[in-house]
Amino acid sequence: MITVKRNVAPDEIRQIAIHLLFVEGQDANAIDPLVLKILFEDIIEENKKKMFRLFSQDNIKELFYESLERLTGGKETLEFGSGQWLELMRGKKVLPSIIHHCFKVKDAQGKLLQGKEKLNEVVKDLVRKPIEEQPDDFKKLHHIIYRRILSE
Repeated sequence: MITVKRNVAPDEIRQIAIHLLFVEGQDANAIDPLVLKILFEDIIEENKKKMFRLFSQDNIKELFYESLERLTGGKETLEFGSGQWLELMRGKKVLPSIIHHCFKVKDAQGKLLQGKEKLNEVVKDLVRKPIEEQPDDFKKLHHIIYRRILSE
């Protein structure tokens, strides 16, 4: 004979459903969707409200402007020593961009170099010179990279 337990707390039923779904790996279809809705309705509603707040247009704008401020330090363009953009970007991605925009490199025949060839020539030229003779921006970049290496 099977008897139904009386006065089973909703949290206890919820825990059984969670156990079936996530611990035993039961398919969500194994539990009636109506039962799932009833068991998790309060959690779903609570998360809906959080999601609406999180993805509201005002919140996204606020997060964007906060991130922009952190990156640029309030400047209109990225500048060395202003904002955290350089610390937040990986060197492998920053260096080629800096070289592309800040250096013009020609080969022995006077042809402009592009891509990896340009990158390699600039890096070779820069590392050959003592740091005291390097451009100021490179000195700053060197200092930032040096600090980062020491901190890891």
